[in-house]
Amino acid sequence: MTQGVPEELRIKRKELDKVDRELLSLIAKRMKIVKDITEIKRKYGIPVFDKAREEQVLKTREIWGLEEGIDWRFVEEVFKLILQQSRSQQLYAKSKLYIGIYGYGGMARTLAEVFSRAGHKVVITGRNLEKAKELAQSLKVEWGEPKEVASKVEWLILAVPPDALIDVVRELAPLMRSGSLLSDISSVKSGIVDKILKELPEYVEYISLHPLFGPDIDPIGETIVMIPLKSYDYWVRELSQALVSMGFEVVTASPDEHDKAMAVTQVLHHFALLTLKRSMDELAKELDVNYEGYVTYSFKKTLDTIKRLESLFDVVKEIQQRNPYAKNARRKFIENAEQLNEEFA
Repeated sequence: MTQGVPEELRIKRKELDKVDRELLSLIAKRMKIVKDITEIKRKYGIPVFDKAREEQVLKTREIWGLEEGIDWRFVEEVFKLILQQSRSQQLYAKSKLYIGIYGYGGMARTLAEVFSRAGHKVVITGRNLEKAKELAQSLKVEWGEPKEVASKVEWLILAVPPDALIDVVRELAPLMRSGSLLSDISSVKSGIVDKILKELPEYVEYISLHPLFGPDIDPIGETIVMIPLKSYDYWVRELSQALVSMGFEVVTASPDEHDKAMAVTQVLHHFALLTLKRSMDELAKELDVNYEGYVTYSFKKTLDTIKRLESLFDVVKEIQQRNPYAKNARRKFIENAEQLNEEFA
């Protein structure tokens, strides 16, 4: 025995150390192959994210795992992480763009990081230059004063709250280069994009975006909604190719189509989850019971999602209030809740 550890346990732990080292060596070997695949995809203009291929990989690995006596759910979780890392390794820019990002919050960071990793030239700016500089330095990209950035970039992305958008557009759009592109990333388009259009000079193009992911996840493989509002074929094609080559799925929509879809997938979803949590807390208090020890694995994930929504309550509330179809979405939810209540009575 060594320091109270049985010799046979110490030997087995050494065996584990050796196997873990071999596992890491194999993962490193896999990532080297991924780099070779990246060059092939870059050569032929093939998108980073291939949903069908990833589904095939997961299914085959689950089968291989079962043949080795390993639970398929464990294999799935492991390979989801491996595939996520592989996507991150494969980022490339088919044609490099000079991108300015106005803002320094979570979404600004996520977009700046992913564009920079893909090889685009990124510069951060904002009203608070110290915050812009801090973010830029942490990502090893450029930073600059807003008017200077607006005057030299090809594509300016405004990652700011809706209430601040119009003032920023009014200040910076007239300084932008002829033929350059402006984008916002607001979650609701009605009542916003029309106001932006009114402020744009004739020579500035405009494609509104909505990244359908939060700032705290690896976005590769996620969806970005693209809404062309004032753009020639060049920027529609260029932007779509840039996003797809980096591993995003791109959906093209009109402002109204976007808001209708988000009323179903975002407004209704948020409302249902927050209603569920409030009901749970009130019922638990009423029944004087602590339910935390009784939740299933899947419900723990639901509670994690709710916790995140609660931390972003102001953003959620803004979406609920601004989306023109939100009120009807909530009414539908309440009506169906009442109908189900009658069915279960």
